[in-house]
Amino acid sequence: MPTAIRYLLGKYKVHFWSNELEEPVHVHVTRTVPSSTDTKFWLYADGVVRHEPASGIKTVESRDLREIEKELTEVHFQTLYEQFVKTHPDAELKQK
Repeated sequence: MPTAIRYLLGKYKVHFWSNELEEPVHVHVTRTVPSSTDTKFWLYADGVVRHEPASGIKTVESRDLREIEKELTEVHFQTLYEQFVKTHPDAELKQK
């Protein structure tokens, strides 16, 4: 389970699982120990990151969702994509 960013907004950890070979590029965000209930953020082909509303059980505070999406899009998109592809060479970005 590679960690991509350790202190996003000073309190969140961004990671991805190395065994999710069938899914497009995405990361998981949590404040605690990583688990299957973490909030998922999809990386889109147009360079935007959006959270998956159906994922997680509130591992990210609602008020932080937009700020996380903005920071992942504007600051970390390329790094996240490169790190994900190192582990999942056949991964593709989602289309909107």
